[in-house]
Amino acid sequence: MAFSAAFLDELKFRNELPDVISQYVNLRRTGSNMVGLCPFHSEKTPSFVVFPTTSTFKCFGCGAGGDVVGFVMQIENLDYPAAIEFLARRCGIPLEEDGFSKESKVSRKRVLELNREAAKFFHNYLMSPGGETALQYLKNRQIKDTTIKHFGLGASPAGWSALTEHLTSLGYKSEELTAAFLAGSKSGRTYDYFRNRVIFPIIDLNGNVVAFGGRAMGDEKPKYINTSDTPAFKKSKNLFALNFAKNYASESLIMCEGYMDVIALHQAGFTNAVATLGTAVTSEHARIIARFTKNVLLAYDSDSAGKRATDKAIEALTELGINVRVIELGDAKDPDDFIKKQGAGAFGLKLKGSSGRIDYAIGEILKKYNLSLPDDLQSATDELINYIAALGDKPSREIYSQRAAELLGLSADGIAKVAEQKAKKFVRRAKKEFDDSEIRKKAGYGDKVNPGRLKFADISTIEERILGILLIRVDLGIEALKQLGEDDFFTEFSKKLFRFMKPFLEEGKEVNISANGFFTPEEQGVIAGYMASRLKLEKNDFEVLEADIKLLKEKKTDLELEEKVNEDYENLGEYLEHLKRKHKDKKQ
Repeated sequence: MAFSAAFLDELKFRNELPDVISQYVNLRRTGSNMVGLCPFHSEKTPSFVVFPTTSTFKCFGCGAGGDVVGFVMQIENLDYPAAIEFLARRCGIPLEEDGFSKESKVSRKRVLELNREAAKFFHNYLMSPGGETALQYLKNRQIKDTTIKHFGLGASPAGWSALTEHLTSLGYKSEELTAAFLAGSKSGRTYDYFRNRVIFPIIDLNGNVVAFGGRAMGDEKPKYINTSDTPAFKKSKNLFALNFAKNYASESLIMCEGYMDVIALHQAGFTNAVATLGTAVTSEHARIIARFTKNVLLAYDSDSAGKRATDKAIEALTELGINVRVIELGDAKDPDDFIKKQGAGAFGLKLKGSSGRIDYAIGEILKKYNLSLPDDLQSATDELINYIAALGDKPSREIYSQRAAELLGLSADGIAKVAEQKAKKFVRRAKKEFDDSEIRKKAGYGDKVNPGRLKFADISTIEERILGILLIRVDLGIEALKQLGEDDFFTEFSKKLFRFMKPFLEEGKEVNISANGFFTPEEQGVIAGYMASRLKLEKNDFEVLEADIKLLKEKKTDLELEEKVNEDYENLGEYLEHLKRKHKDKKQ
């Protein structure tokens, strides 16, 4: 990406972090900072902190963090250029036009223009004599003309390059078509990705066509293909038909697996239906949904794959505090099939009779056993008690112990007593696992951002202290650079961060940690943590910084000499002399 420093500074100045975050999170002031419930994970005690002095935020529960651009990227599920565009539009400043995708050198704006032209081409072809087969397919699926127009459905010709030829005639280049996932290239020849398919345009919340899904008309495999990630589209950050459903989502959203399910539901009057784009529900999908509703009804296919998708969706959605209910479709294979067989009225009754996630889980457990058999009854009881014991609060355990007892024909008190005993064991085990994970985390285990922490645990702590001070005290940068260089750092992430910070420090400017998308949201969260750690301390002056720089250099010398000794014992004398000098310096 290539946005000017002046533009980015102006953008952040006009979008003050507390103002932006307050549109999503109820913040209350505590001293000089502000706290609230994290929008990125479910919690009851606030662990989300906004630091106005550094214009950063940090969640001490899930680890999210960053500046205003990073926040918008995560909360709105946008990539870097789209977040910049969002903030520029929010404060009314013109967007610089020189930002390009790092991968393709094709701008998001150009891809959106291509998609718009492609959507017109597909729709016009559907309505032409050439699209008769695809149109008849939709008619056979009982899709009305008004619905076809509403969703902008289309069709692609069977030939290899009809769309490519059309778009190149409008002035678009083959590399742009490839970047937009509209065409591929083989042996120097460009060919259409979508051939002989019914086309489903995917439209974002701003009304832009960002991608396409295509269903094969013949026996071609795969049956469905979807646009891969492009400068304008991320599959895990979009939901089909949310551009329509958002207006009807205040009470709930209905989640389906496929395009046709959503279209059939909208046509039947259930205009709050959406679908993921060929993927399981992700945490990013859950964050999008949480912006519009706190209630989701899952209407997934009734086959085994649909059951697995239901379980994954329940896990991702409940993590963000979204209430989930499950619609049982009976003999129908999916919502489209159900409505065709039984009608919209019957589906409406299904919505009202949907099961809560716990009732659904209990029902799925009981389906595995024949309760008239003593052994199966015992197995079902054991599995249900284990499930109930793992529920997070005692009232829920009491309620569902009663429910399980009724279904099993057993004593509610007996089930509740055993469930509580197991719950206590689960709590002890969970606490131990949490404590162990925290110890491992501090030691660097599982650190994907800075894996070098595992090898250099003590040293990385010193590095983080130095970088944290420089991030909040850029005025110390020029003096620090006289004593500190990139080679003084051990871990690759610390080197990367210092290299990024250096131009800012040389000019005495605030470090813009989101500048031009250099760091991922996860990396920004780690950097914000470095800053937050220093802000807790009273003393962040050059004396502290200089002492840590000296300590880091000593550690570097120690390790270098240790490595020399390991390589050749002739260096042992030099190493011992070094240790004597260190001991003497400490005594003085």
